[in-house]
Amino acid sequence: MLMLITYDLNSKWSEVKQAAIANGFRDFAITTANQQFNLPNTTLLAEAQSPQDAMDRFIAIVRSVGSAIIVERAAAFDWSTGATHADGAGLSLLADMFRHDGPR
Repeated sequence: MLMLITYDLNSKWSEVKQAAIANGFRDFAITTANQQFNLPNTTLLAEAQSPQDAMDRFIAIVRSVGSAIIVERAAAFDWSTGATHADGAGLSLLADMFRHDGPR
């Protein structure tokens, strides 16, 4: 299943993003009209079994880039259903917005 991860880090954003992409995450989505659009800078998509699985994989990538990097906020969503794993309040509205063909 396709999971969306959005996150804030205290440092090494670019290095983490590149490491995640090298490990199968992507920084773009394909719309139902088969058009590609870029995701926000600290948002990625990944094939995973669940939002928790995607989050665990992402955290492992962060740790591989640098043990001192702090994940300040992060949330993972099932792209198709909006089911979440979040470190704070539910962000299902964000997941709903991203499931559509573009910004509203």
